[in-house]
Amino acid sequence: METDIEAVYQHNILIRARVTRVQAKANDDNRETLTEKAERGYNVTRKGVKAPFPVPQITFCVSDLYFAEPHDIKEVYSETMGRFLKIRQLEDGRYALVMQDGKQNFYTYSKGRLALVEINHALGKASFRLLEKK
Repeated sequence: METDIEAVYQHNILIRARVTRVQAKANDDNRETLTEKAERGYNVTRKGVKAPFPVPQITFCVSDLYFAEPHDIKEVYSETMGRFLKIRQLEDGRYALVMQDGKQNFYTYSKGRLALVEINHALGKASFRLLEKK
């Protein structure tokens, strides 16, 4: 599976996000989620169904976790799921992102840079670690 995420911000407010998941086989279920700023909040199109998402603004998305530490943030917008997810700050630069099924993914920062991601996925656990060049 290949996932492509695009998020466009204007003045630190999400204007548009598109997530495209392409499965390995042509007959697999390929999915796209589109979030667009509207006059009153956002419109989210997921699995071909368009629905209003009545929040005034989105300022932090899950993909942003890879580029910035979420200081003082209590929820992040999931571009893939089209909804907010809770995030909790733990100790030592570690944050827990609570998925809609209750599982948690962990993001650990060192000096403001993402150093480790631990993901609990349906297929199992995965981790990504930043390696410094020597």
